[in-house]
Amino acid sequence: MLKQVQQTISILFNQYPKKRKLYKLKIISVEELVMQKILTFDLYNENGEKVMNAGEILTPGKLLQLHHISALYREDFDQDEYIFEEDDDEDDSFVVIREEIAEEIPVKKDISNETKNKYIDNFENNEIFITPKSQCDIKTLFTEALDKSVKKESGKTKDICIEARDRIVEQVLPMVDEIVYKSQLKIEGDYNYSHGINVSMLSTALASRLGYNETMIRDIALGAMLHDLGKSRIPPEIFEKNIPTKKETQIIQMHTLLGYKILKEEMKLPEHVARIALEHHERNDGTGYPYGISGELISPATNIVIVCDIYDDLTSGKGHVAVKNPKEAVKVMMEIGTKWFAPNVLYSFVYMSNFNDLSPT
Repeated sequence: MLKQVQQTISILFNQYPKKRKLYKLKIISVEELVMQKILTFDLYNENGEKVMNAGEILTPGKLLQLHHISALYREDFDQDEYIFEEDDDEDDSFVVIREEIAEEIPVKKDISNETKNKYIDNFENNEIFITPKSQCDIKTLFTEALDKSVKKESGKTKDICIEARDRIVEQVLPMVDEIVYKSQLKIEGDYNYSHGINVSMLSTALASRLGYNETMIRDIALGAMLHDLGKSRIPPEIFEKNIPTKKETQIIQMHTLLGYKILKEEMKLPEHVARIALEHHERNDGTGYPYGISGELISPATNIVIVCDIYDDLTSGKGHVAVKNPKEAVKVMMEIGTKWFAPNVLYSFVYMSNFNDLSPT
C-alpha cells in the first residue's frame, strides 16, 4: 500500500524555517490529472480546503469523486507575489526548501572551462564501444546540460540532453548483442558528470534486451540520463557530508520531487519520462522514497533505471557496500534480489552480459 506523503512532503510546511512562503492557488481540471497515476501535489476545493493529499494513487474511483467538485485548485509555484508566515522553528541554518521548490534557486556556481576540461578530457575508457571522441562529446554535452540546469535554462537543457541521448542510443543500440561485460557500458571520470551517462547507456542496453521499441528505448535513455537532475537545485555541501543529519537526509530525498518538477513542468517531457526521476529511489518491497510505493505501482521504465542506477553506484564506489569489481556488484544485487528490484528486470540485467567481469571499479 502507498504510504502517506512522508517526511519529504510534510517538511515543506512544518519544519522549515523562520519564514516560509505560502502560495496562492491556481485552478486545475480533472482532465489534467487523468494521465497521472500518482498525485504529486495537494488538491484544494473552491473554499481552500484540502480534498486530496500529494502521493495518493489516482484511481478511476477517486477521479470520479473529483468530477463532483465544482472547482479544483493546486498551489501556483510560478506566481510573483507571496504571503509570508512566521515560523518559530529553532533551526534557521537551512535554506527555505519550499522556496527552492518554487523558484529552483541556483546553489551551484557556473562550471568553469577549466573544471569542464578536468571532467571531460582525461577519462576515456578504451574498452567500451563508444569511441574516445564520442565519449568526450557526450560528456561535454552532459556537463553543459547540468550547467544550463543550474542557470534554470530548461529549454536549452532539454535540447542538449536530447542530443546527448541520441548519441548514446545510436552507438549503444547496434552493439547490444555484442556486449561481453557490463563494464563496456561505463565511461570514466567524476561521478557527478559520468553517472547519468553510465545509467543511460546501461538502461539503453537493458531496455533493448527486454524488447522495448526504439522510441521507448530513447525515452528510457533520456529519463535515465536525467534521473538525478533534481540534485542540481540542492546545496552541494549537503551531498558532500559523510553522515548527513535527519533534516539533511530529508533535503537530499527531495531531489526526486525536484527532478520530476524540472522534467515535467520546465522541460515539458512526457509523464513516463519524468516519473523516472520521481521514482528511481523507490524499491520493489515499498521501502524506498519519496512515496514508498512497491511492485507494479513503480513504472516499468523506472524499474530498468533502478537496476542500472544501483549497479553504477556500486561500481563507482557510491553504493551501500564496497565492491572490488563488477562481478561483486552483480553478486550484491542478486543477494538483494526482489526486495529492491523487479524480478524480470534484475534477471535480464544479470544475464545480458558475462557474469564473470573482473574489471577494476
